[in-house]
Amino acid sequence: MFTRTEDKIRSVVRYPSDLTDEEWETLDPIINELEPYTIGRPRKSDLREILNAVFYLNKTDCPWRYLPKDFPPYKLVNYYYNKWTDNRLLETPESYVESGFDGGKLVTGRKRPIVVDTIGCVLVVRVHAANVFEGKTARQVITNLFRASIPSKKSGAIVPILVRTYLTGS
Repeated sequence: MFTRTEDKIRSVVRYPSDLTDEEWETLDPIINELEPYTIGRPRKSDLREILNAVFYLNKTDCPWRYLPKDFPPYKLVNYYYNKWTDNRLLETPESYVESGFDGGKLVTGRKRPIVVDTIGCVLVVRVHAANVFEGKTARQVITNLFRASIPSKKSGAIVPILVRTYLTGS
């Protein structure tokens, strides 16, 4: 729902994915610095509402055309989403890792070596390009597993104390 105050559209928090005023105060200068609007006609769209729509789509995973009517038109939201992801103002977790091709397994994209405990709970995850040798990443995964572990006081066995997710190769 929109309310008009002094020719400015102010949004009311409607969905759990909407930005709070505090979050918007943090993001507004960053967006204006990285994506300044200096030429052309003045922008009529509210960037906060566009970000709210992007976060709503991300949270609910609904199609663009099913975006509720209290958000800006889906074509406008899609335009800004594509513009921001192309400029890397917005990035998805997959965009942090390069993709590659493993000729032996005929795999394109990314590989995700994982370490799990005996009941299947994930202890360590690494995401890397498919063309990286698995022997190298296996050593890194095992190293990261023991970095997140401490010896048990009673038995002296190595016990993982925290789950780490690694999106990059470092």
